[in-house]
Amino acid sequence: MGKFPVDSPVFLVGARVILGYGSKFVSLISGLYRAPLLRYIWTTFIATLLGAAITAYGGYQLVDLLTHVVK
Repeated sequence: MGKFPVDSPVFLVGARVILGYGSKFVSLISGLYRAPLLRYIWTTFIATLLGAAITAYGGYQLVDLLTHVVK
């Protein structure tokens, strides 16, 4: 565990996409291994922004599909 890549931006963003407990795992491990706070914050922002964009796009497509079915 000594060579765990906690301070890697790829790990901080990539592990958050694991469904379920991915983001909680990243938060816990980042705190335990004392990842740089600024890197943790900007990678959290990127992962949250991507997740929100995917959710918004999916919701838009669902509404678009339902409006075409109703017409």
